[in-house]
Amino acid sequence: MKITKSFCIALTLAMLCSLPSCSQKITAKPGNGGDKASGNGPFGMESMSNSGNSEKTMKITAENAVDLSLLTGDEKSLSEVQVEDTLYLNLSNLTYGQNSSASQVLAIGEKAELNENISLEAEASDAAGTYIKVTSEESAVKIVLSGTLEKGSVEIEPKKNSSLVLELNSASITSVNYAPINVSKAAATYLVLTGNNTLKDGRVYGTGYSKSEGTDYYTSSFSGTAEDGAELTEKWAQGKDTKASLYTKGSLIISGEGNLTVNEEYKHGIYAKDYIHVLSGTITVNTSGRNCIRSQNGFVMEGGTLNLNGTGTHTNDQSRGIIVEGDEENPGEGFIYISDGTVNINTTGKSISAKWDIEEDAGTDTTDDDPNPVVVITGGTFSITTSASVIEDEWSQNVTYHDVDGIEVTEKESCSPEGIEGKLGVVISGGTFDINTTDDSINASRDGDGYVNISGGKIYASSSKGDCIDSNGDINISGGTIVALSTLGSEDGFDCDGDLTFTGGLAVGVSGSSRVYASTSNKNNTQNVFVLGSSVTGSAGTTMAVEDSSGNPVFAFTIPSGLSYGLVVISSPNLELGKTYSVKSAVNVSGGQNFHGLYTVMPSVSGGSGDTEIKTESGTLVYNEGVSEGGFGGFGEFGMGDPRSADGFPGGDFKPGEMPPDFNPDNFPGGDFKPGDFPPDMNGNRPERPNGDMKGGKEGNKKTR
Repeated sequence: MKITKSFCIALTLAMLCSLPSCSQKITAKPGNGGDKASGNGPFGMESMSNSGNSEKTMKITAENAVDLSLLTGDEKSLSEVQVEDTLYLNLSNLTYGQNSSASQVLAIGEKAELNENISLEAEASDAAGTYIKVTSEESAVKIVLSGTLEKGSVEIEPKKNSSLVLELNSASITSVNYAPINVSKAAATYLVLTGNNTLKDGRVYGTGYSKSEGTDYYTSSFSGTAEDGAELTEKWAQGKDTKASLYTKGSLIISGEGNLTVNEEYKHGIYAKDYIHVLSGTITVNTSGRNCIRSQNGFVMEGGTLNLNGTGTHTNDQSRGIIVEGDEENPGEGFIYISDGTVNINTTGKSISAKWDIEEDAGTDTTDDDPNPVVVITGGTFSITTSASVIEDEWSQNVTYHDVDGIEVTEKESCSPEGIEGKLGVVISGGTFDINTTDDSINASRDGDGYVNISGGKIYASSSKGDCIDSNGDINISGGTIVALSTLGSEDGFDCDGDLTFTGGLAVGVSGSSRVYASTSNKNNTQNVFVLGSSVTGSAGTTMAVEDSSGNPVFAFTIPSGLSYGLVVISSPNLELGKTYSVKSAVNVSGGQNFHGLYTVMPSVSGGSGDTEIKTESGTLVYNEGVSEGGFGGFGEFGMGDPRSADGFPGGDFKPGEMPPDFNPDNFPGGDFKPGDFPPDMNGNRPERPNGDMKGGKEGNKKTR
């Protein structure tokens, strides 16, 4: 049957009839391509979700969101590592020894020994250049690399579960078809940076590297017999498909006063199969490949500087910044924790992501082994920019392309260039942020359970094509200074499928949409929230202010020039209960202090127009002024009347529990349904979790890249 607009409205109202109260949040949102993070339903509306989690998520803090000891609990400090022997290796002339003035020469094609536990060998080939391998059987060894290796690679094979102190002392390595540095056995690797160090990876995206054609990869022209598991690649080259320019099979702990620059065009700049811990040093990664920094189990940063630049535009594989995979073999891990340092990220794809997704990545039927994909930030300075176009896979077409290993893939095209993403949650208690993204600036995307909790910090965030701060569960703001801008007509400064709760903080959210979404049914607010239409706040480039009954400014914000917007959400400790306030637009200001236009110290205010009066008497502390009450733009939960009322509905009124007049469910595709039921195939259930044969939505035997 033909689905008309009136039918969609009737169907929506029919489903709402069964609700015993207005506890479910229903957000009408114009269709924008099915924004996954917003949970849009089939008719351009956000999915109806009654999370009931707001009291629970409000209790999640930076102190309890993750268990840091799961990653670093057994980690020794560098001074605690009891090094048994030290190997000095000069890459310029291949001399080695036990001190910095070592003069023994490592000959090509020969094996040498530093002692009975440490050996070296060097081989030369067109594919590898000079390939140096160091093997250690000691429980703790230190290796110091210096000098320049113009064409070659260094593999270090430490004793399993040992400690490796790897110092780069003004070292430069340019590889051919292998990783510049590969720590090939699981060990705790302590990377110490001294002087200026550079790694340049010679491998390129779209190529299958293996020791011989037919082992891991082969081309269509290959005439031999391919081994089991080998894959057809568009381009093959002799080499090795090690995941990163700097690869460690165990943990990677980075310190030192020097710097490291990694330039690569293949997979990842830096990868650890366990976790990465940055203590100090300056690390720059420039990639047109996949990710700047990636780890399996976690990323922790307590100092230092990261400069991450990702320019790759490969289909479904745009370059990203800091990525943590998560794995069910390590439950509770898979998180990102940053307490200090400077982070500068400019990428086409996501900038920071704890990416484990319960619906796409789960391989077991239990949640007991799930990772904890949360981003926690308690301090630091952040400059984050993403630039790729947003492509939603729900509405995109299948595309055929060649992936990083040259394997042909056909799947839906997608790109979600978000700023900070924790699949389960994002917790911010400190730090200074300047975030400019095409997709959501801050995002928690797990349906119903997701949360964004902000208790401190100074956050400026702007999204050109997505929501600014977005959660598929709750948003809880208890502190901090927040300027959240979303300029697209269907997107919002704050957007959540659960509750938007203010218990503190100074915040302004500017929405491209005119939808009212600050829930008047939320009983957890302890701080007043004003939702103001653009007719109340005035034109872009002017300053709006809120004055108390004595004419003193208690809130002021300069709306960015050139910004097209529908409404503004504001909240401040200065907006007290039981008071009368006036909202004025286009005021004149002098003095004061502001953070991206949001005044943290009130200026002197004069002039202006509008003078909209708000009395703060509501028990839910949410007040709507100058916002439309028509169309899909807002239902009663948002202070705009009971959504189950049919006043004005074509055909007459109807009561809760009844169908709308002139609505015949017999015509609905898929069979009949009764009042209070969801229509067939629209019961809101999540897809079943995949079984052990499926992972990440693809065949279990497909290579993990």
